[in-house]
Amino acid sequence: MPNYNLSTRLSPATERYKPGNAYLGTMKTQRAQFHIKRQKGIPYLYVEKFVWDSKLNRNRLVISRYVGNAEKLFSMMDGKQFQEGTTESARSFEFGKSAALLSMAEELTLPEIFSNIFGATEGETILQKMMLMVLGRFNPGPRPRSKLNTASWYWKDSFLPFIWELEIPKEYKAFANDLYECMDEFTPEKQDAIWTRVAHRLIDLGRRPTRLILDGSNIATWITQEHGEIPRKGWSKEKRYDLNLVGFHAAVDSDGIPFFGGVHPGNTSDADLFRDMVDKMATRLSELNIQPEETSLIIDKGNNSEDGLNDAWKKGFHIIGTIKRNQKEELLDIPLEKHARLEFEKDNPIYTYRATEIQYGKECSLVVVYNPRTQKKEELDYIKAKTSFIALCKDLDKKIIRVGRGKKLTPSGAYKLMVKSVYPKYEGVFKGEVDKNGDFLWWIDKDHEKKLMKGFGKQILFTDLNGMATKDIVEAYLSRNVIEHEFSECKKLIVIPIGPVWHYEDRRIRAHIFLCLLGMLMFRYMLVKLAPLKMTELEILSELGRLRLGYGIREGKMDFLLENYGRTSREINKLIDFDRFIPNAGS
Repeated sequence: MPNYNLSTRLSPATERYKPGNAYLGTMKTQRAQFHIKRQKGIPYLYVEKFVWDSKLNRNRLVISRYVGNAEKLFSMMDGKQFQEGTTESARSFEFGKSAALLSMAEELTLPEIFSNIFGATEGETILQKMMLMVLGRFNPGPRPRSKLNTASWYWKDSFLPFIWELEIPKEYKAFANDLYECMDEFTPEKQDAIWTRVAHRLIDLGRRPTRLILDGSNIATWITQEHGEIPRKGWSKEKRYDLNLVGFHAAVDSDGIPFFGGVHPGNTSDADLFRDMVDKMATRLSELNIQPEETSLIIDKGNNSEDGLNDAWKKGFHIIGTIKRNQKEELLDIPLEKHARLEFEKDNPIYTYRATEIQYGKECSLVVVYNPRTQKKEELDYIKAKTSFIALCKDLDKKIIRVGRGKKLTPSGAYKLMVKSVYPKYEGVFKGEVDKNGDFLWWIDKDHEKKLMKGFGKQILFTDLNGMATKDIVEAYLSRNVIEHEFSECKKLIVIPIGPVWHYEDRRIRAHIFLCLLGMLMFRYMLVKLAPLKMTELEILSELGRLRLGYGIREGKMDFLLENYGRTSREINKLIDFDRFIPNAGS
């Protein structure tokens, strides 16, 4: 079996890349070495790396980085700034987060997958550039990195040039264009092939997709519509209805690991998206030799439509979802003493009531879930929204009747401002209009308010799995939180942000979303590996972010070593083995 080693270490001359093996980068034929350069007679220490270029028939310099001048190095060796055995260094580079994700890519056999899909030589280069784009997003600065900023980060602050031999220019714009051209390699067919092979690998690792959470989201962009079919105006999750949206979707397991993902036009409805995802999931599972009957799809109420659900049932899928409260209002009137108590969290009991009825043309189990803590939160949110609505409308009344200079607010203008301020879930309660006399009127619909408050803290779940235990149904649906959390992370700087989308052509938008979702897959798999440590995501990211690769003194000699490598870092390394990416490690 080939050795799929992603750690392209600075290895001895005897440790060479073998054409039959798949690596993230070519094994080095020479170590990095220190070199003294003189400027105006003053010596400065650099670390340089040469590789043998068969075309030029000589060694070629691939990286040169400044370490320090004599005074700085003397003060270190004299013990004023650095003592032997500590983890300070003359200069350091980002290491922890990149090495951790490279380790996950290796465990998921991405080198082998890319070698099979793109060819042995091309696959290695494409994988390295793909990982570079993902790692650029995984290590953001004050804002997500563009391709141009990724190029700058690669040469200035990343340790990757020490372990890779990418044939890429040091001129940033040319480097960025190199990355854009690499994105064009990820055609829809190649993306599907990668998803399928990675899914096969996840199954080999014991993660069989018998329960998948399906959902979609969108992100606002400055892309104009004429550039393609994806950017469209629609229901913006960020309330940016003035901008075109790029939609993205995924099917993840209970730990948030994506088995499938893609892009859709920004104006696609949730119901239409669900039908499209069901068709693709049926094809994907067939390629994985998994029958739809083995798989339960967990969906939100926005995905509900009788045609879509019946299509999923005909294909053999099972569904666990939720319906709108007004579809079964009578179930909300069931007294609490008829509910069964379930314990999911300490001091936060959940109460359930179960019935069997025909739903969407199929006999389903309906489970009313009542959470007292959620009820209190929704009540507080409603009181806050009601107070804001009343204050806004009173202020609009004053602006309409005011006297003095300047343009006055019209009743129709006031109505538009009122409509814009109302959250969708309160539209039936907070009402307004411009009457026949042209006056702006507003009010609170008491009947709708009563119905709304009756449903606070309650959800109505449904499933065709009538033999499934109530607790398992509730637990399965609550696992939806993982994809909502994941999509929320995709829009922040925390993990691998999808936005901003600095692309205009559909093919590159698709490639960009694909790379981000693949990066998210590696990150979520890393969290599963690190679960025994019982650390939060932010704690893991913080610990890895502190790890930097520096030059320091070890055994009386200058060498590479890790800064801030403490007890927690060592525990993480035991589980994901990232220290093999330290240059010269094990040589």
